Amino acid sequence: MLGPLFLPLYFACGGISHRNRFEQAADRYALTGSGWWPWP
Repeated sequence: MLGPLFLPLYFACGGISHRNRFEQAADRYALTGSGWWPWP
């Protein structure tokens, strides 16, 4: 969805850390199957 902006945004949001919005969205999606977008 974000294309070439994914990596810069991912690392700007904290990289591999639980505080990262992308990681939180991935965890939420894995548990519930919905809510894959990192911003409300």
